[in-house]
Amino acid sequence: METKNKKLLTSIIYSIIITLFMILVMATNMFKGLDNLTYDHIYEKENTYSEEIVIVGIDDKTLSNLGAFTPSYRSYFADVIDKINTYNPAVIGVDILFTGVNVDNPEYDTKLTTAATNTKNIVFAAEFKSGDKIVDDMHEKDITYTLPYDELYNEIGDESLGFVNVISDGDSVVRHARVSAKLNDTYYSSFGEQIYKKYANEMDLDYSGYVANREYLVNYNGYPEQGYEVVSFYDVYNNINLYSDLFEDKIVLIGWYATGNASKDRTDEYYTPIAHKTHMFGVELHANVINNIMNDMFVQDAAKTGQYIINIIIMLAIIFIISRFGFMWASITAAASIIFEFLFGLIMYNAFGIFYPTTGIMVVIAIGYVVIVVYNYVRERLEKGAVLKTFKQYMAPQVVEAFLKDNKQSSNLVGERRDVACLFVDIRGFTRMSETLVDPVKVVKILNDYLGMTTKQIFDNDGMLDKFIGDACMAIFNAPFDIEDYEFKAIKAGLGIVKYGEPIAKQVFEDYGITIGFGVGVNCGEAIIGNIGCDFRKDYTGIGDTINTASRLESNAKGGQVIISEETLNRVDSNGKYKLKNRLIVEENGYLNLKGKAKPVLTYNVIGIKEGNNEETVNDSKD
Repeated sequence: METKNKKLLTSIIYSIIITLFMILVMATNMFKGLDNLTYDHIYEKENTYSEEIVIVGIDDKTLSNLGAFTPSYRSYFADVIDKINTYNPAVIGVDILFTGVNVDNPEYDTKLTTAATNTKNIVFAAEFKSGDKIVDDMHEKDITYTLPYDELYNEIGDESLGFVNVISDGDSVVRHARVSAKLNDTYYSSFGEQIYKKYANEMDLDYSGYVANREYLVNYNGYPEQGYEVVSFYDVYNNINLYSDLFEDKIVLIGWYATGNASKDRTDEYYTPIAHKTHMFGVELHANVINNIMNDMFVQDAAKTGQYIINIIIMLAIIFIISRFGFMWASITAAASIIFEFLFGLIMYNAFGIFYPTTGIMVVIAIGYVVIVVYNYVRERLEKGAVLKTFKQYMAPQVVEAFLKDNKQSSNLVGERRDVACLFVDIRGFTRMSETLVDPVKVVKILNDYLGMTTKQIFDNDGMLDKFIGDACMAIFNAPFDIEDYEFKAIKAGLGIVKYGEPIAKQVFEDYGITIGFGVGVNCGEAIIGNIGCDFRKDYTGIGDTINTASRLESNAKGGQVIISEETLNRVDSNGKYKLKNRLIVEENGYLNLKGKAKPVLTYNVIGIKEGNNEETVNDSKD
C-alpha cells in the first residue's frame, strides 16, 4: 500500500509540474513559431477563388509605358476608373493611398475626384498610423487615421474609405486580417469589408459584419499571381483586350502588381502561409480577404480560455497515465496522445473552421514523456545499484550481475513462496572460547576469519548470505532468484565450511589450546521469502518450517558434521531422478526429535561427494 501511494503521489506531482510548464508555454507563446509552421504546411491549402473579383494591376508593362509612379498618375487613375465604369462594375476598390496634394498640377487631383464621384460604388485606401509607423496593434497610443487628400475625402466621405493595414507575424508572414476596427468608440471598416458592404448592398445580399478589432485567419484562395483574373492597368487605360462582361457586376480592385516600392516609404509585397518564398501583392491580399467575407471562409483562432481549460485537463490526464505505466505502455500512450492532439486540431479546423494550435501541447507531451522516462530510468538505475550493492553483501557478485543481465529471471522482494535449500552453521566450543580468551580482539579476529571463510563457501556455491547470528550463520540457496542445482550446491557449501574450517580450528588449538568445530545443518523445501520487518528496519530472509528444520538440524550437528534430513536426501527432479542420493556419500545418523516436529526425523551425516554422477530413478534405487 505504501508503494502504491508513493507511486500515485509521484504521478500527481509529474502531472502538476508538466501541466504548469504547459501553461507557461501557452502564456509566453513559446512554440508560436512551430504552431505557425504547422498551420502553414498542414492546415493552409489552396481553395477555390471568387470569379466575382478582378484585379487591375499596375504591373511592369504599365510602368514601362506610363513611366514611374508620379502625381501625374492621378490623371491615369481617373481615366482608368472612367473606362471601368463603362462596363458597369459592382464596386471599384483603389488600393493606393492618395494622401498628398498635387501642388504643381492640382487639376490631376480634381480629375480623380470627379471620376470618383461619378462612380456609384468606389472605395479608396486609408491607413492607421502612429507617427511614421504603420499600426498593426489597435491598442497603441496616438493612432491617427490617414485619409486621402481633402478634395477627394470631402466628396466621397468615410463610407468610401477602408483601412489597408496589414498584420504581419514575427516571421513576416501575413496570416491574419482585421476585418473591422474600433478606436475611441469609432467604428472603421477595412478596405475589404467596405468594398464587400457596397457589393452586398448592390447585389441585395445580407451582411452581418465581424467583431471589431478581432484578428481572423485568412483562408487563402491561391498562390501569388494565380487564380484571380488580372488585367494590366495599361491595357485598361488603352482599351486593350477588354470585353463586355469583364467588369460587369464584379468587384474591381486596382493596385500594385509590380515588384518594387509602392511608394517612397513602403512596399506592397508580403509573404503568406500558402507561399513562404514568393511575395503576394497587397491587392491580392485584399482580394483574399474579400473572398473570405463573401464566402464566410475566415478561420477563427480558438479562444485562449478554452485552450487553457482543455489543455490543462488533457495534460493532467495524459501525464498521469504515462507516469503510471512502464516504458512500453508509456511510449504507446504518449504516441497515441500526440496523434490524438494532431487529429483533434485537424477536426477543429476542417469541421468547425477553428484553428486550435496543438503543436505546443504535442511538444510538451513529448518533453513530459522524455522527462518521465529519463527520470524513471535514472531512478531505476540508482535503485538497481542500491539493490546490487545490498545483494553483493549477501551473494557472489558474479551471480548478482548475471541475474541483472537476465531479464527472464524475476525476484519478488515483497514476498513469495519459493523452494529453497537453507543452511545453518555454528561454531562448536565458541562459548568456552569467548569465556577463556580475555582479549576481545582475539575473539573478534577468530570470528572474522571463520565468518569470512563461511561467506566465501556460500558465495562460491551461488548462495545468499542471509544473516550472521552471533557465531552462527544462515544462508539460503535459490533465492531471491532461480539457481540451478541449488540443493547440491548448499550441501557442497556445508562440506566446504567443514573442510576449510579445519585449519582455523587447528590454529585456535595451537594458539590457545581450545578445541572448536563447525556444525552444519541443511534442509530443503518450501519457504516464504521476502522483505520481513517493520517500516524502518527490514531484512530479506526466509521463514517457515523448512528454515526452522535446518536450524534444528544444525543444533544437533557435532563439530565437523553436515546433517541433512531424509526428505532432503530423497529429493527427485521432474523426471523422477534423484537429485542428491546418488551423488553424496552419507551415513545414517538416526532419528532425531526436533523441536516443532510431531514425529522424529531421520537424518543423515554427509561424508562427502561421490566421484561419479550415476543417476538412478527412484524405483530402481536401493540403499
